[in-house]
Formats: sequence, structure tokens, C-alpha cells
Amino acid sequence: MMLGRLTRRLTYWLCFRTQQNDLREEIELHRELLADDLKRNGMPLDEAHVSARRAMGHETLMREEARSVWLAFGLESVIKDVQHAVRSLARARAFSVATIATIALAVGAGCAVFGLVDAVLLRPLPYPGGDRLVGLWHTMPGLNIETAKQSPGTYTVYKGGARSFEDMGIYVALAATLTYRQADAAPERVRVAWMTPSAFSVLGARPLLGRLFIDADAAPGAAPVAVIGEPLANAHFGGARAAIGQTIDVDGTLREIVGVMPAAFAFPNAATPVWAPFGFSNISYAGSFGYDGIGRLRPGVTVAAAQHELEQLLPRLPARFAEVRPGVSTANTIRQARLAPVVHRMRDDVVAGFDRVLWLFAGTVALLLAVAASNVASLMLVRIESRQRELAVRSALGADTWMVMRSLSVEAVLLASVGGAVGLALAIAALQLIVRVGPQIPRANEIHAGGVVTLAAAVLTAAFVLLSVATGVSRVRPGDAMRILRDGGRTGTAGRGAQRMRSAFVVAEVALSLVLLAGSGVLARSVVRLRNVQPGFDPTNTFTFWTFLPPASYKGAPNVARFYREAIDHFQRLPGVTSVATTNKLPLEIEGFPYEQLLWADDGSPPTVLPPAFQNTTTSSGYFATMRIPLVAGRSYDEANVRRGANEAVVSRGVIEHFWHDSTGRSGVGKRVRPAANGPWFTIVGVVSDVRDSSIARPPISEVYFPEETSVDAANPTAQTTVRDMAFVVRTNGPQPGVPAMLAHELHALDPNLPFHRPATMEQIVTDARSETTFALALLTFGALATLTLGIVGLYGVIAYVVTLRSKEISLRIALGLAPDAATWMIVRQGEAIIGVGLVLGVCAFLAFARLLEGFAFGVGAVDSLTIGVATMGVLVISTVAVWVPARRAARMDPAEVLSAS
Repeated sequence: MMLGRLTRRLTYWLCFRTQQNDLREEIELHRELLADDLKRNGMPLDEAHVSARRAMGHETLMREEARSVWLAFGLESVIKDVQHAVRSLARARAFSVATIATIALAVGAGCAVFGLVDAVLLRPLPYPGGDRLVGLWHTMPGLNIETAKQSPGTYTVYKGGARSFEDMGIYVALAATLTYRQADAAPERVRVAWMTPSAFSVLGARPLLGRLFIDADAAPGAAPVAVIGEPLANAHFGGARAAIGQTIDVDGTLREIVGVMPAAFAFPNAATPVWAPFGFSNISYAGSFGYDGIGRLRPGVTVAAAQHELEQLLPRLPARFAEVRPGVSTANTIRQARLAPVVHRMRDDVVAGFDRVLWLFAGTVALLLAVAASNVASLMLVRIESRQRELAVRSALGADTWMVMRSLSVEAVLLASVGGAVGLALAIAALQLIVRVGPQIPRANEIHAGGVVTLAAAVLTAAFVLLSVATGVSRVRPGDAMRILRDGGRTGTAGRGAQRMRSAFVVAEVALSLVLLAGSGVLARSVVRLRNVQPGFDPTNTFTFWTFLPPASYKGAPNVARFYREAIDHFQRLPGVTSVATTNKLPLEIEGFPYEQLLWADDGSPPTVLPPAFQNTTTSSGYFATMRIPLVAGRSYDEANVRRGANEAVVSRGVIEHFWHDSTGRSGVGKRVRPAANGPWFTIVGVVSDVRDSSIARPPISEVYFPEETSVDAANPTAQTTVRDMAFVVRTNGPQPGVPAMLAHELHALDPNLPFHRPATMEQIVTDARSETTFALALLTFGALATLTLGIVGLYGVIAYVVTLRSKEISLRIALGLAPDAATWMIVRQGEAIIGVGLVLGVCAFLAFARLLEGFAFGVGAVDSLTIGVATMGVLVISTVAVWVPARRAARMDPAEVLSAS
């Protein structure tokens, strides 16, 4: 067959050369005749041109015929190479399956992590000039507050004086109730973004239909307007065009819809369906630092330059606003809190710390890719060495080095192509799964398996092709063909170069497996510690949901408080319910509005000294018993006394320890505190334990609890604020699957227009609080198990092949008196030497990798000696088994059969 192919190729070549020579002679003759005729003017130019074109037409025809013949010949050759490669790989099923599975796993993991990193971290924000968008906030190290947002005062000063910005705006996302005209549409609790009209221009936003806000929309007395998202317009208003001019009920206020944003507009996040305007006019105080700020830098302005300018503008704040709030000096606040502006890339703010998880995932997959590459190269080495005799025969029959390399390349392309296709499918499924079941991922609406993921799959597939070809070509030495045929394939061992390469691959696989296994161990111990952490309350058998009382239906604080009291009494009569309470902030729950405010204490401190800030929570009196927050001293507030005018409060133990230096908290009963410098004093009637509120992994925080009837507005201490957005906490005497439906029915029986929002159990909330660490553990565990599996498969395959090569030597040793068990342990010791080097290098590599784990480790060091020891022993035991199995099989071979076959 080889000889026939070479004969056909030579015949085609000779034919082409002869026809091309004849064609050249004919063209040359026409050119000479044309030149003579032109000189003598004996032949018309058009006839000469026709003759010349005819000659050139023959040349073009011959070239096309030659190209077609060569193309057919080349295509036939490629088809035959592919057929031969398919037959060859089908005979080596174990090798083919192992290689395809390794490549598929590597490509799938690599594309998935690249899709996540690209969408969340690398891709520009989906706004025009997104690289110039920045977040504007503050820090207050003097009050131990890492992040303090914008206040109306700072925004006014910065916007009026900053020249580094094209524009800036502020916004705040708050829960609101949407009520629709359709009779079958239940009220819906959503996040509404209240924003200055300039915020849209900062983002460079354009409406799908209608208009955006103008300054007049935020002026006092302006007609209420709103902008809604395209999905909301399609769901409740018959489409975007029909929605313009209609009204939407937001917390009891009818707002005219003046614009519709496209579905792709996801600000502040994809769950925001409504935007409403607000502004500041005639403000007397700098105000609370509770508004998110955004700005657009001018071209060429750096973040550092913009921050420096805001630092120069901040001292103007006291001249414009003497007080932050009544009785609180702006100058003292800046000095004692060490208030400082922060300008940060908006993309970094959007990511919100999730980059730690992604970079950990990327590091894990990078190690997985390294192990997969090592495994593929090791498998190719074994494959090439097992085919040395076949390749030698092909060379002896006339196949040159290029033909052999082409055959190996076709096999590599087939394997990598199939593996890459399977890997791309795995990546698509993995991205969908991560977005659906993972924690709340920023920019999740932008994560999809598009062209970037496909390109990544193509690049990784091509890399595996090049790796496989390079590994195979490095072992193809045509000069060895005669030696291999002369020896008849009876060499007892492979070359030292090949052995060193395989040993290096095994060392790398063992080392990387240890790194990821130890990392998984650290996170696993962290999750166990987190699960053992007591949050300060009992989440079992506790169900929660949120609702909101619209001002139009419930006017004034007494009516709001009366409804919540009646609802509590109503719910407590339900079967299986033991206690019910309300609160405006659930521990570890993101839906409530965390409100830290300054707290003055009657402890003799100078009134000019700025007090610390504590979490301010509004609850009903039964909240502590329902949540089972331990009562350290005293009692809960008496709502009857509160309604008669008594100012009572409950504080956590940390408040008493801070002001009166009593770690037990028992001496706090009877002390006085107030949340406003000029406001009324509240008598502490009870002290409870601190709870973990912001994070399960952070220490418990100190809180001040006020009854709903006397919640004080710190900006106006002479008036009471009405807390309309409350969560019900319902404790049952055991698991009650039907409780959510009963509560929704009873709530709508009290008022059918109230929303039944965000139902959940407290156990779910606590689980969600651990989600980031648990998610990181799942990712690292997947990487560790996949890497360890690939490493063990590679180790087993290499050792099994080496044992096969040494079968003659082992049989001779056994025939000469070596015991089979001794032969087994001889091979095991040699394998253990390689494994030992890999373990040492793995421990060293883990010390560097542990830096990625520092933000996730809880209750255990990222470099934990116990975890490293257990992981090392685990890899050692599994690797030893992988070596022992083929060694034991080799020692049980019949020496007579092996030697006679040789």
C-alpha cells in the first residue's frame, strides 16, 4: 500500500511537470509572435491579444486541473490517515478513553472558570466608558467603620466643587411594594432604586422608550414619576410602548411611568425593576452617610487624582453644614471619626469581594490544567513507546519521518477535538449550574457560554494538540528503526530519557494533587467550624417573611403599631405556632436595612466627644423570646408602658461593656442611652447576648433594640419615625411544612393588599450566610478530587507500563530465586521514591497556594500542619496502592511463560 501511494504520487508529479513545460513553450512562442507582429504592424493588435489570452487560458486551465488533482490526492491522503487513526485508537480503547476524559475535564473546568472570570472581573461594565466609572464612599477609622457611604452634605460639596468628574450622582436601593391594577396581580415587594437625576447621566444610560429623569422631577412638589424595566413593562403593562404614561403604585404613591429601560440595564443589580427620582434642597444638616455614590471621571483623570481632589474639598463641609445632625458637630465628626473620602473603580465595587472566590477557583483550575497536561503527556509517552515496533516497521517500508509525524498528529487532533467538544458541553452545563445554585454572584446576568468560552475551548484544545504532538515527535527517532527491528521488541526497559520524563510527570501530578487536597482540607475544617458557631440565636423551627404597610392605608405610627400587634395576636392562634414577633432587621439577612447610628450614654463622658456607633434595631417585645436570644439581665420592654409614654430600650452585652466596662452586662439595667444628641433618654430595661449579624464568620456585634412605638428619627429627635417595613418571625413546635401557606392566607385575610415577601426559614438564612465559604470549598474539592483522580490514573498507567517493560527482568529475578513479595516491594520502593519527591514539592507548593485561602479559613490557619499531614498521608496511601496493584500483578506472572514468549 505504501509503495502504491508513492508510485501514484511520482506519476502525478511527472505528468504535471511535462504539461507545465509544454505550456511554458507555447506561451513563450505566442509572446515572440506578438512582439514580431507589433514591430512589423503585420498583425492586428486584437488578434494578437486574443491569441495571447488563449495561451494564458490554457495555462489557467492547466493550473486549475493540477490544483484539483492535488486537492483530491491530498484529501484522499487525509481521509486515509483519519481512518487509520480511528482504527488505531479503537484498538487502544483504554488509552483513548483516558485521554479524551482528561482533556474533556480540563477543557470543561478551564472554560468554566474563564467564563466566570471574564464576565465578572475582566469584562468592562456594560455602560459607555465603563472604565471611567467610580464608586464614591468614605471610611471612618476613628469609629471603626470601614465603609461609610455618601451623605447629602458631602454629595452637595463634592458635586459643586469637584473638577475631576464629568458628573456624579447618588442612589439608595430600598425595598418597596408595587401594587398593580389587575385584580389577579398580588402586591409585590421589590427593590426600588431611588436616585438623583444625574445618576442616569453618569452611567450613560439610554431608555428603550420615553425619557429619563430631569432635575425638575426631583424638585419639591414635583409630580411623582418613575422609570421601569422592560420585563416589568411586558409583565404588567402590555409592553414598553403601552407602559409610557400609565401609573404604578410604589408604596402607596401613584407615579407616572415616563421611561422604560432595556432588559440588559442592571443597575444597581439585575433584580431592580423600578427607578424613582429624589433630590436635596434646603437641607440644614450634612445628614446620614447612607447613600451610594457614583461618578464619571474626566478623560485622563486618574483615580488617585480624583480622590486627592475630594480630600481637598472635604474641609469645606463644616462651613456649608455646621452639624451632621442636631447636636452633632460636623467639624468634630470629621476630626474624631477621621473621615476620609475613597474613590474606587466601580467594577471593583460591583464585584464586592467575590473576586477572592473566583481567583481561588482560577488557581485551582490552573493546577488542574497542569495535572491534565502532565497526564496527557505521560499517556502519549506510554502510547508512543508501546508503538515503537509498529513505527519502526512503517519506517522500514518507506514511511518517512513526516508521514509518521503526520499520523501521530492526526491521532492527537482526533483525541483533542473529541475531548474539547465534550469539555465545552461540560463548561456550558457547569456555568448554568453555578449561576443557578451558587451564592449570589455579581454580574450573574452577564455570565453565559458565548464566543469567549468557545474561543477558550478552541485554545485549550489546540494546546493539548500541540502538547500531544510535541510529546510524540520527541520520541520518534527514525535512526532507531533498525535497532528496534533487530532486537525484535525484546528490550527490557525503556530509555532513560523516557523514564525521566515519565517520572517528572508523576512528581508533578503527586505534588499538585497534594496542594489541592490540603486546600480542600483547610476549607472543610473551616466549614465544620462555621457550622459549630453559635450565631447567638436558635434558628430551628423558625419561619420568617417580610411585609410593608403603605402610608395611604396606615397613617401615623399608632396605626402601624396597632396593625403589627393585631397581626402577632392573629398568627399566634395558628396551630403549631408557639410565638410570633416582628423586627426590621433579621440577623445574617441581607433584606433588612442595617442602620448603625451614634449612641450617647449617660456615663459622664463629655458631650463634645463623639460616641461610638451601634446597630439600631426595631422589634416587638416578644422578639428575644421568639428568636431565643438569651436574656442576660432584666426584661424585654413592656409595650403597655411604652404606649403610656415610657422610653424603654434593650441593649446587648457589648454596649454595657463599652460604656460601663462590665463584661457580664448585668449592671446595665437602669442605665440610660439615647440615639440623638438632643433627643430623649431611654432607660435600659434588659440586656441580651450579642448576636452575629453581618457575617457568621465575624465576631458578634453589639446592638440597641427599640420598641416600634418609640423608634426615634436621629435627624429629628422630637419626632417619631414609623417603621413600616417589618419581618415577622414565627416559631413553631416542630417542622411545619404548611406554615408558609397558612401565614400568607392569614396575612391577606387581614389585608389583601399587603405583600408576602421573601419567605424563608432562619436555618436557610444561616446556611446562606455560610454560602461563600461553602461554595469555595465545593470548587476546591472538585478540583482536588479531579486532580487526585487524574494523578492516580497517570501514576497507575505509568507504573503499569514500566512493569510491563520490565516483565522479562522481573521474571528472571524470580526464576533466580527472588521471592514474589520481594519483587513486589522492589517495584513499590522505586515508585515510592518518585512519590516522595512529589510530596515534598507538594508541601512547598502548598505554602505558596495557602495565600489564596487566607480569606476563607475560619478557626484554622491557612497553613495548618494537621491538615497538611492528613493530606500528605492520604496522597501517599492512594499513590502506594496505585503502585502496588501493577507491581503485585507483575510478581504473580509465570516466569516460564514470560521467558518463553521473549
